[in-house]
Amino acid sequence: MEISFVGPYSKSKRDSDIFNTRNEPVATKAESSSYELQKLTPLTTKGILKSDQSVFQKHVHELKLASSDSSPRYDTTTTTIGSDEEASDFYLEDNENEMYPDGGWKAYSVILGSFFCCFTLFGIMNSIGAVESYVQTNQLADTSVSTVSWIFSLYMFVSLFMGLFVGPLYDSFGSRWLLLGGTVFTFIGLFTCGACTQVYQFILSFGICTGIGTGLMMSPAISTVSSWFSKKKRAFALGLAQAGGSVGGMIFPIMLRYLYPKYGFNWAMRIMAFFNLGVDLIGTYLAKDRLKELREKTGEVDSRTIWEKLKRSVDLRAFKEKQFFSLSCALFMNEFSLLITLTYLSSYAMVHGVSQAESFNMITIMNAAGVIGKFVPNYYADFYGTFNMMILMSALMTVSMFIIWLPFGQYKAALYIFVSIFGFGCASTYALTGATVSTITRETKDFGKRYGAAYAFVSFGNLVSLPISGAFIKEKTAADYTRMVIFASCTCVTATILFIVSRFTIVGRTFKAII
Repeated sequence: MEISFVGPYSKSKRDSDIFNTRNEPVATKAESSSYELQKLTPLTTKGILKSDQSVFQKHVHELKLASSDSSPRYDTTTTTIGSDEEASDFYLEDNENEMYPDGGWKAYSVILGSFFCCFTLFGIMNSIGAVESYVQTNQLADTSVSTVSWIFSLYMFVSLFMGLFVGPLYDSFGSRWLLLGGTVFTFIGLFTCGACTQVYQFILSFGICTGIGTGLMMSPAISTVSSWFSKKKRAFALGLAQAGGSVGGMIFPIMLRYLYPKYGFNWAMRIMAFFNLGVDLIGTYLAKDRLKELREKTGEVDSRTIWEKLKRSVDLRAFKEKQFFSLSCALFMNEFSLLITLTYLSSYAMVHGVSQAESFNMITIMNAAGVIGKFVPNYYADFYGTFNMMILMSALMTVSMFIIWLPFGQYKAALYIFVSIFGFGCASTYALTGATVSTITRETKDFGKRYGAAYAFVSFGNLVSLPISGAFIKEKTAADYTRMVIFASCTCVTATILFIVSRFTIVGRTFKAII
């Protein structure tokens, strides 16, 4: 069989092989009744063009009869297929579901393992304020805030930027060795951090070494779960696994609040390192991927070298699309603002008379609110659209910063209200990021590359956000921190505006569109 199409609506070989059983070309999006285009580029084929939608139903019916030895998969009398992509997905849906266990003790043990890994890597990210505030007031008390901030900005940058390289390594070697390597680097980084007294020492231990550890673990910890669950249950499974990050963000500040005064910073970090080592080793053992098994079932043979995979791990051409570029800019400013707040919140509270222990409690409450924030907006996004919910959550954070934190931040009660609202919105935007990128990605196979490209761009925002905002805190006075809050609030409102612009590039001025 050989079919050649000329024109912008060419079909993939996959769809031709599945649906064209009689050397007849299948209808395209342009010809389908689900699409209304006034001017179509003619298609030239070596078969006979049939644009009627019934061609799809006929072929699906024939496929059903051909596999009559098993239970029927489709009811062609009640199913309307609007396009060939829908028909293809419709036919392959059950086959895909059969490839994944979607349950059982092995699958759920993988979720638990991923939960433990996320507990460490995202828990540390959500708790860097508890480390920054102590270091800023003790070992590096005579160092400017802007200089100290490079420790944590480099940590975030390395953690996110390494995703570009870890993805292809995961495809080639699986999760086990990456998680084990990440466990070792994280342990060494935290253990040596306790003995640091100079900025460059903190950068090497916490910023670089711990950053490499969390960067090695991030992609496989999440991707492993996807190899055990189909699309029907994957989102919920991933939500359970990633909730480990919020739980870690709740526990680590409480742990450090207890360890600092009793054992000092050195042994507090060492105990934290050993604790994470045990958690990560359990997670590494449980989080087993199924890449080899899936390739055997699908017959897929990936002969690309690691270098070829690395070259194709990021789709830089996506930035030429106005939808993707505007969304990437919005994500850039969103994380720019979030990292400032997460890092300096504890120091801000201490400047206004809150004890160190209570400032750590605020970080815990923020992460506790984030547990709810990871699930509730995602649920409503299915009904009201991911972009709409992202704009709503970003606006919620902006309002809380301008209405609560900026004018009333000196009051303890107002700070507790602020961290609760901001923690909910912060976790929501993190959770919705992948869905927004997916919304503007036509081909599912391109999602990983585009997501990697977006976060490679975002990682540079994390690199510079803390040093820039730290420059406002020159004398470490309440007035300095107020200027920092104003700057953070302005970046947050900029992110909200950019999310609105991004939505406009997709649906224009259609305010009621669910997108």
